[in-house]
Amino acid sequence: MLILLFLCVVAGLLSLVVAIQFSATLRRITWNPPRDDGSTHEAKVSVVIPARDEEQDIAQALQSVLNQVGVDLEVVVINDHSSDRTGAIVDSLAATDSRLKILHNPALPPGWLGKCNAMQQAAALTSGDYLLFTDADVIHDPSSMVTALAEMGRSRLDFFSLFPRVDCLSVWENVLAPVFVGGMVQYATTGIEAGDSRDAVAAGAFMMVRSTAFRAVGGFEPIRSEMFDDVSLARLLKASGYRIGFRAAPQLLQVRLFKGNRHAFWGMTKNILEVLGGRLWLAPFVMLLPVFVFWTPLLAFAVGLIQGNRLLVAVAAFTYLIQYSLLWLGWRLFSFHPIKVLLFPLVAVVVASCLIRALYYQTFKGAVRWRGRTVRVRGLPPTQVEIISKSTLEES
Repeated sequence: MLILLFLCVVAGLLSLVVAIQFSATLRRITWNPPRDDGSTHEAKVSVVIPARDEEQDIAQALQSVLNQVGVDLEVVVINDHSSDRTGAIVDSLAATDSRLKILHNPALPPGWLGKCNAMQQAAALTSGDYLLFTDADVIHDPSSMVTALAEMGRSRLDFFSLFPRVDCLSVWENVLAPVFVGGMVQYATTGIEAGDSRDAVAAGAFMMVRSTAFRAVGGFEPIRSEMFDDVSLARLLKASGYRIGFRAAPQLLQVRLFKGNRHAFWGMTKNILEVLGGRLWLAPFVMLLPVFVFWTPLLAFAVGLIQGNRLLVAVAAFTYLIQYSLLWLGWRLFSFHPIKVLLFPLVAVVVASCLIRALYYQTFKGAVRWRGRTVRVRGLPPTQVEIISKSTLEES
């Protein structure tokens, strides 16, 4: 009984530490951009949007890009071998707006992952002073780009990334709330904008970069096999001496990151091994940590009720309340359902399942899994893999 009480207290203290770190992170990245005053920016912005099987969101997202005010705009959409109506939808929009160009089914050279290749090929077709890389499911406020350009000028940035509001609708999307918190704490460190730190972070939802800087570092070519293409691009630019910035902008961008329960449950499979940093021996610890932190209070609460131990029940309930309250710190960034998110301890099941699946694909198939494709690779970890060839793409 005393051991269980002690473990519950430890879980609560760990949660408090994360809460403090998360609160500090939010203070660092919170941004209150000026209201749209109708100003314009003379620079030309080339928007690059990779899209694979995005028929559910592409029309609304693309229209929100075309509706931008105060900027000279060109847009290139890459239909990356979609199996749904993505290509047809984009073609129909291009027929009504001359600013929109379409690149269908780009060839995948050896050594490249699909998304990096798609963005690199599209970037080669652009002529803007700035490049904006954004995803095909992100909804932009009409002033998002001119506001970002103004901030880049004011802060003398070469690269500027905005984090959107993430809408969580289904049960498993809400269960993932602790993952969003943990990711923000891990990557949005105090050194991301410090010139003497190697730390850097970016969100693929919005990455604006000066074209000269992007081309000077070779674009995505040096990071062509990186699964974390957004963070890797930020690190590449920062290591090359360019100034980067990162802000939370829920008022300017929104996205439903996962499209339902199944997508949410398995959606981390592609990137989850990145958390290990190539140290696969950490996998058991990563799987067990959420079990310990989130399930210990539940076990303590149940045992306390059964044995009539009021102290154990109270400590367990207080620990769970701390963890639940921690999620509310980020409510502006992660729009979750207050009832569904109560199931957040189940995130341990998601983490373990995605880790096991990712390790299986890497160990037994020498592959990574992304967007319905199993891409065969050589070498470990995934951040250092080499794509054998396009012909080795295998559906499973």
